[in-house]
Order: sequence, then structure tokens, then C-alpha cells
Amino acid sequence: MSIQILNVVLYRHTGKKRVIDFHPGKLNVITGASSTGKTALIDIVDYCLGRREFNTRLAADVRAPIAWYGLRLQTSQGMLFVARAEPGKGERYCENIYISIGSEVEIPEFSALRKNTNIEGLRGELDRAINLTPNLHEPPPGQTRNPLTATIRQSLFFCFQQQNEIANPDFLFHKQGEISIPQQIKDVLPYFLGAVSDDYLGKLEELRRLKTHLREKERRLTEMQAIRGHGESKAHSLYREAQDVGMLPFDQSSEEWVGIVQTLRGLGASNQENFADGNWQAGSIFDELMEKKLQLQNERDAIREQLAVATSMQKDEKGFKQEAGEQAARLRSIGIIERGLENQVCPLCQSSTKGRIPSVETLKRSIDEIDRKLATGSSTTSQLSPLKNHVPTVPTRMP
Repeated sequence: MSIQILNVVLYRHTGKKRVIDFHPGKLNVITGASSTGKTALIDIVDYCLGRREFNTRLAADVRAPIAWYGLRLQTSQGMLFVARAEPGKGERYCENIYISIGSEVEIPEFSALRKNTNIEGLRGELDRAINLTPNLHEPPPGQTRNPLTATIRQSLFFCFQQQNEIANPDFLFHKQGEISIPQQIKDVLPYFLGAVSDDYLGKLEELRRLKTHLREKERRLTEMQAIRGHGESKAHSLYREAQDVGMLPFDQSSEEWVGIVQTLRGLGASNQENFADGNWQAGSIFDELMEKKLQLQNERDAIREQLAVATSMQKDEKGFKQEAGEQAARLRSIGIIERGLENQVCPLCQSSTKGRIPSVETLKRSIDEIDRKLATGSSTTSQLSPLKNHVPTVPTRMP
């Protein structure tokens, strides 16, 4: 995995070109006066290596004559020539990209430059040229960032250093001060150091497949355990119902789930024809229980009817007792009347009356009769009271 710069080429609109040569495998030092474009060389190389925007420090008057920026590279597999068009005044991006690949590639003339790829195609060719194997960094569980693939763009973090980055004591790598770049450096550094083998991605994919298979097996196991739990309850319930209807004797029991299932399957196979023809008859125990249930229900209905009649009589008696008590209270007021008054004399004002009125003795006898009836009604009420809370119950399930 290696790549070296052979030439940096600047093409003018007039067709002329300026070529800056480099010596591969050696230290190359570029010198010159201030503000002559030395620092812009990194921006030009970065732009030709697939950076989307052209962030150059070239002055506007220096950029104006330039039409294309070119870069000739030497790799372990051959040579590449990449050229990108100048975005233009006020623009930071241009899709006009020319690339040429071969064992030996010469610097083309200006007239040969034309668009034959785009940004994604350029990055893919550069990755293949430096033999970047398929790789993928998976974030740890719980992290929300997406998996990251190491490309030639990430390799530049370890190749370039701007002037202000060299002098900065807080940063070591290129673009380390930009947002999200420090995390990308951490993710791809093991791959470029060789800590991640070439078959890492294949093993990672196999691990992902096995985890998916394991989750599927665990899910099926959970479902089967849930079905097994519900099935045991259902089997015991069906077993008890079979005993209730006389299909199985009560003295027959099986605590094992497998034995219960086998018994129920045997019942289903032996009675399948009878069930289909509608000729199946309930057992004697079931008939006895149903008959007993019907008898208890009839007794319950009869007692409830008697209780309703008694309650109605008690209500009527209570009204009679209240009315008779009021009449007795009014009649007792005659105790203030003197005995021996004639029937034609009012017992209150002792004035003569035209009609015959009841004697005092007659009124007293009426009071005594009312008291006797009230006493009899009270005795009857006390006998009916215990029935009020007595309601027979019928069991819903017989042993």
C-alpha cells in the first residue's frame, strides 16, 4: 500500500502548462518567496485525490488563468494521472474529472483533458490503485454513529500536515481539529497500522451472520417454551374435562405431560368416528351431575318464590301495623272521658247530640282488639325475619 507524487501540473486556459517535478523515494523540499503558492500545493494534491471542495489559498489573480489542476502518481501497480477542472470564480466544486491509468502514463496535453468520471469513480480508482482491501469499522454496541470504511481519503490524515498543524501542540494529525475527524482517525488507524487483517471484513460478516442465526434460534426456543407452557395447562384442562364427562375414570391420573398427551391422543383416535357421526353419548357421571344440577336449580327457584311471597306479606303487614297503631293512639285519648255518660251526650263538651254515638265501653273494646292484632302481627314478623337472608346456593361444579 504505497503512493508517491511524481508531478503537480497546472493548465492554463491558453493551453500552456506548468509542471512541478518530484523525486519519488526521496525528501523533496520546495522553496520560494512568500505568497508564491507553496502552501497551496497541499490543497491542489488534496483536490486531485478526491476532495469534494477546492479549499485553496491561491490568490484570485493567481487562480484566474488556471483551467485544470493535474497530478501524476506512482503506485505499486503502475501510474495514474488525475486532473480536475478549476471550479471557477465564486465556486468551490466541479464534477469535471479526468483520469488515466496504466503501467506508464505521460502527462497529457490540455486538449486531451475531458470529463470521463465523477467523484465516486475517482475515489474508487484511487482505492484500487493503492490496493485498499475491503474493510469496515463497526462502532461498539450502544454507539449511534454509522460503520466507517477506510479509503484513500482517511489515509491522508496520516500523510499531510499544514503549517499551522505542525506548530500546534494540541494536534498530531491532519484535520484533527475539524468536527468528527478525530473519531474517524481513531476508527481507521488500526487498519492502516496493520492491526486489522485483510480477512477482517469476511470474518465480521460471518460473525454477523452467526449472530443473526443465533437470535433466530433463541427466538424459536422462546416460542417453543411458551407453547410448551401453554400446552401443559391446556393438556391438564382437557384431561380433567375428559374425566368430568366420563371418558376417563377419576382414579386414573398422570402427572407427566407426555403421558397426558398420549392419553388424549388415544381418546381422540378412538372416538373420532363417533364424534363425526354425532352418536357420542356422555358418561353416567356426567348425566348424574347434570340431573343433580337441574334438581338443585328447581329447589332454588321454589325457595326464591316462597321468599318473594313472604317478603310481600311482611311488607303489607308492616303497613297495616303502622296504620292500626295510629288509630289505637287516637282511640286511647278517650281515657279522659268519664264513665256513665248517656249516648245522646257528647263525652267532650257534654252537650246533647241528635244521633246515637258509641259508648265508652265499645271504644275500649275496639282498642283492645287492635292491640291484640298488632301483637299477632309482630309475632308473625319475627318468624319471617330469618328467611330474609336465607338464599340457597347451587354449586357450579360437582366433585
